Amino acid sequence: MTFPVTIEGVRTGQGRRFIGTLALVMAMGTCALTAANALAEPTIKTNTAPGSVGVRGAGWASNESVVCEIFVGGRGWVFAGHLPTDEFGNFGGVFRVPNDLPPGTHVLRCRQIRGHAQQTVVKEAFTTEPGESVDDIIKAAEEAVQKAQGNGNNGVGQATGIGKDSHGHYVAWLSSGGQVTPIPGLGGSNTQANGINDAGQVAGTSDLPGGIHHAFIWTQAGGPRDLGTLAGTDSEGFANNDLGQVAGDSQVPPGLEAHAALWNPLTPNGTTGTWFDLGTLGGSASTAFALNSSGEAAGASLLTGGSQLSHAFLWKPEAPNGGTGHMFDLGTLGGASSQAFGVNALGDVVGISRTKAGISHPFLWTPSSAHGTSGKMADLGTLGGSGANAYAVNDSGEVVGSSYLRGNADFHAFLYGAGKLFDLNRALPKHSGWVLYAANGINDVGQIVGWGTFHGHQRAFQLSPTTRLGPLTARIVVSGSGANIAAASAQPATRVVLGGTVQWQNRGPGAYAVSDASGMGLFGSPALAPGTGYAFQFDAAGTYPYSTTGTPGKGTVKVPVETAPRKGTRKTTFQLYWCFCRAPKGYVFDVQAKRPGAKLFRSLTGGTTIGGLGLRLAQGAGNYRFRARMRRKASGKASAWSPIASVRVTK
Repeated sequence: MTFPVTIEGVRTGQGRRFIGTLALVMAMGTCALTAANALAEPTIKTNTAPGSVGVRGAGWASNESVVCEIFVGGRGWVFAGHLPTDEFGNFGGVFRVPNDLPPGTHVLRCRQIRGHAQQTVVKEAFTTEPGESVDDIIKAAEEAVQKAQGNGNNGVGQATGIGKDSHGHYVAWLSSGGQVTPIPGLGGSNTQANGINDAGQVAGTSDLPGGIHHAFIWTQAGGPRDLGTLAGTDSEGFANNDLGQVAGDSQVPPGLEAHAALWNPLTPNGTTGTWFDLGTLGGSASTAFALNSSGEAAGASLLTGGSQLSHAFLWKPEAPNGGTGHMFDLGTLGGASSQAFGVNALGDVVGISRTKAGISHPFLWTPSSAHGTSGKMADLGTLGGSGANAYAVNDSGEVVGSSYLRGNADFHAFLYGAGKLFDLNRALPKHSGWVLYAANGINDVGQIVGWGTFHGHQRAFQLSPTTRLGPLTARIVVSGSGANIAAASAQPATRVVLGGTVQWQNRGPGAYAVSDASGMGLFGSPALAPGTGYAFQFDAAGTYPYSTTGTPGKGTVKVPVETAPRKGTRKTTFQLYWCFCRAPKGYVFDVQAKRPGAKLFRSLTGGTTIGGLGLRLAQGAGNYRFRARMRRKASGKASAWSPIASVRVTK
């Protein structure tokens, strides 16, 4: 049986497809509509609220439909909703903003087909701001680790950083699944952890007895490993990648100056390897502070012998992850010097540079083509003060750092995205007790680590993106301490919004593998060693069971359908989303609805590949409920139904 609703029909490219009285609106599809007489200059105006954008239009063809889309970088124009115009050519409605839309200024476009040749398109900008939840990631070890700061994080939500012990010496730590593990050094007084890869391997620098210091790597299973040096007594490790390469510096003869250096393991994430000298830009010293997945390193180098002026550089290997290559000068923002501190998988580089006025500003250098050697350095500005620094960039181009505020009396952590700099303190819940001073790392899920104060005491923090609907990231801890998997909320069901990412972290002992227990084969990991993890992004609504090998465990991930608005009248066009996407190849969506007073859900659409539709609920006032699932076409295996979403219709 089908669910009776009234909906504006839209041609999809395969003709009109009706299910009962339902005509589907194809997400991200081409909608062909015949327009009536319209005013010469159609207009739209937008207003925003957390997680949504409202739009009102005037001067459009009357009694027709308007399709609105939001531009999402890397994905193009994404279906936002479908709204009918009234007899005067006006329309209005509210759309959910895709959860992977970064904060900043974005573009909404609305369009109407006019006849067979002409299409009316109007674009309008709107602005979104980030929402974040904040965690004190060394709370479990606050007595042993004082004045902590987070230096880096990986794609499965683990973080690493430094603090001080009771004697004032630097200590290193790993935060994983709510547990803090001390990282022992190489026998000296101070240890610093600077980077962590997705395998849970930490890179840093540690003192040895006698006062010298060496770069090291550490894993929960293998402990610390001294990486040695190129030739002199000292070396440093600042960053590592998923192959286990480490970037930093090491002394070289004859003057034992530090040169940027790359340590290459003999096997991925191995404990034996070789240092390679990356050279300089002509000066006597250089340092590599950042490293990406293909082995490109970024840092700073002196320019000429005897000069103390440095420029940011990008070092590119001749072959991916190789040990020989070339160093390229990235220039400055017009001033005398610059330094690079972060690089992402595309070769985008961030850091700090002097401007023509001699002020230090953060920069984002983007290559003309992916992994290119020529590009453009952009000034990211400040939060009102006269200086700022950028420390890290993720693969979406989001940049984090720290900036002075107006008057230069204080500084705050910032996030740069979609062309705008945000004070991360504005994204915190009210009265959180936190002041965030510096953001040092950001992963591809958008989680940010750094340092700030919590009720006046310095702490390391991790921010996780949120929406008004719920978390964009969730953490599940796999542990041998019990027969079940314990979720971060201590519940067997973990909930995220559409497009949310779940991170499984193996706390040990023993190896575990995560698998899709529905039989669809949608997700799954290899065996995870202690201290490692696995992440998966759930783009579609449903309830997804999972299981683990090793000590058997099981649980579910729940992803609800989303609606906008939540309340309206019989004339309101409600937007219903079960995916901000099309179904992956070989999969389809089933969607059901239940009207007020009904005992059973009925099919709204089955076996569709689209991710959303617009509909009017003209059958009566009350609460309408919706649920969806993903299904594999070949086997018929499916997720369980999603949590129920509802809208309320008033008379």
